Amino acid sequence: MDIVLDFILGNLFIFIMILFLAFFISILIKKRVLILTFSIFTLISGLLLLIYAFNTITGFDLVDAQMKSVIVIGIGLLLILLSSIFIINQELKRRL
Repeated sequence: MDIVLDFILGNLFIFIMILFLAFFISILIKKRVLILTFSIFTLISGLLLLIYAFNTITGFDLVDAQMKSVIVIGIGLLLILLSSIFIINQELKRRL
């Protein structure tokens, strides 16, 4: 588990870009479950990285890891907001 989280923390921006691409592809194919799944997965992975940073990393690397994980949590919250707006917009179009 530590090796995987170290790899994700080291390549965090590539990980976020993959999640963003998957999120926008699921918007294009209009699958609500996938949209919410990628949003929640991003949020949970940010929380896991934050817990991992508190438990295993020390020194100035801890601050770096905490900042990165808080950024991922913020991106996850933003994706949840975007997905809820998209779903509400889709429902309003369906009712009209």
